[in-house]
Formats: sequence, structure tokens, C-alpha cells
Amino acid sequence: MRDLQNQTNVNPPTADYPNGQIRDDDGSGNGTPVDEAIYGDANQFLQKLARDAGITPNDLPDNTTNGFQLNEALSRLPGRFGLAYNGHFDYPNGDFQVLTATEQLSSIYSDESGVYYGNVNNGIAFFMVRAPHGNGFSDSYSPFSTGAPITAICSDLNYYYYSIDGVEINARLKSNDTNVPARTFPIAYNVVAMEEQGGKLYVADVTNNEVKVYNSTTGALITSLAAGTANIIDISVSGNKLYIAVDLSTNILVYDTENGALVDTFSIGGISAKSVSVYGNTINVLAGGQMLSFSKETHGEDFSRKETFYSASSWFKVAAGGNYLFVHDNAANDTIREFPQVMDRL
Repeated sequence: MRDLQNQTNVNPPTADYPNGQIRDDDGSGNGTPVDEAIYGDANQFLQKLARDAGITPNDLPDNTTNGFQLNEALSRLPGRFGLAYNGHFDYPNGDFQVLTATEQLSSIYSDESGVYYGNVNNGIAFFMVRAPHGNGFSDSYSPFSTGAPITAICSDLNYYYYSIDGVEINARLKSNDTNVPARTFPIAYNVVAMEEQGGKLYVADVTNNEVKVYNSTTGALITSLAAGTANIIDISVSGNKLYIAVDLSTNILVYDTENGALVDTFSIGGISAKSVSVYGNTINVLAGGQMLSFSKETHGEDFSRKETFYSASSWFKVAAGGNYLFVHDNAANDTIREFPQVMDRL
């Protein structure tokens, strides 16, 4: 990184500007030049920020219409790299919030805002629920009807995405409380999970047993990633890695999202995975009636993060985000259980 005070026509350091200050030009050519030496590092910082957040620049100005990609990149970094914490999710007996749904839930998803869920009953509805932060759940958006069962849910900074099996994937503006989707992508297969990252929508196609990757703005199919012969049951995307849980498998498959190559397979200890959700440096796996957490770097298991009580065998899906872990429990009454992130150290 180049020091500003050592560049041409820069005001010298002061108490307020310890590394110097850019100087205006009074018309005589005495101002700080617009050149690579002055602005190169700042521009490269912004490009690296976007890459680390898994965002592909859309080559449009950041604004309300086009989206604020730099703002989205900053909001993703704590979850992507654990910059704000180095901790783990806590599962103390009885120390969690519980939301009891009035519908049979089909899918849950969590981001920095909260947790979203959809249902498969005749009274079809989709809800957005804010992260409770220890104060209980609260609906911040009214439910809206889709007219058909919702099978998977995800979100980005501006949109909710939800799938209707064999028919379509819809994108709905978060700021719009009407039932009208902003975009619709037709599909001819069944969906079990979805994730959006960096302008790409990853869709787990359980009919053809592959993960389809779409441009989340245009709906154009970019590529398809085959997942072998076993049925996909869940996916999670973090950085340039796609994590896939497959039915009756004791391994999590890891693909490179750039080239589609299978880059890693790691064992979860001889038990079958039900669901996977990656947040920060942790791979959270629901398997064998237990919650397991693994380091994203070493895949070493932290057994202090194992949860076996509260009828864990009925736990159906896990979703991590916003320093919370949410678990869909499909026991007698469908519920969402919330566990806080323990802040070991900042």
C-alpha cells in the first residue's frame, strides 16, 4: 500500500490527517493528480472486498435500482470470515427462543436480517421473521400467498427467492408487501434447497440430482453441477465453495463454484446428514439426531457443539446467519428453534 504523504502535490501530514491530505487544484496545476499512484490502492481494495464477499461486480453504479454491492460486500464479511467474532453456537439446555408455526413448514433460511420460512399446507404462506436477539420472534412482514406450496427459500440484499416445484422460481422485492413477484424463472423440476451469492442463484434440482446455477438477475442458466447418484437433500454456499449434503451419505461434498470441480469430501463421523449450513468459519451439519459443527479450514469436529436433546431426531433443517443458528423441528407442532452465537472473543 502506498503512503499518501509520499505522492505528488499532497498536503503534508497533520494531527487530523496523519498520512497527508489530497489537495484541490486552484487552476495552476498544483492539485493532487488523478493517477494510478493516488487511486490504485483504493480501487484494488474495493475489488478485493467484492471478491472476498463472493460478489461479482455488475458494472452498474451502486444505487437503489441497481443494488448497493459494496454495502452488501461489507455486510457479508463478518459471516464469511468470522471477522467480528471467533466463537461457536451454544446449545445450553433450555436456553433458546422457540417459534411455533401454525403451518406445516417446508423450508427455512437465515441471513443477517433474520429467518424466513415457507409452508406446504393448503393455506400457503411465506413469512419473514426478524432475528429475535433474545427478545422473542416478531413478524416484520405480513405473510403473503403464493397459490402453491413453497419448497425452498433464500434471499440476497434486496430480494426473497422462493420455489414452486415443477413450475417456477420467483424473486420478490423485500421492500414490496404485495404478492406480485418482481421476476419469475420457469423450471421443470423439483427443488429441495436454494442459495444466492454474488449474483448467482444456486438451486438444488432433486429431479435431475444436480445443482443448477443461474444468473439471479436474468434467470439465465450458467452451469449445472452433478452430485453423483445419491439424492441431494441440502446445499450451502460460502465463498467459492458449494457444500452439498446427499441422502444417506456420511460425507459432505465440496465443489468449487468457479470451475464445478469436486474439491473435497469430508466425513461427518459415520452418520447420515440431513442438512448443512455454512456460516463464518463453521460448517453446521444436522445428522443422526445431532447438531455437529466443523471448522471450514480443517474439518475438525468441536464436540462441545454437539446437541442431542429436545427430540433432536425430529430436527429437519438447519439455517445459520446473523450470529444465530435456526433449526426446523418437525415434531408434533412445527417449530423453529433459535440458538445464539457464543462470542468467545472479539
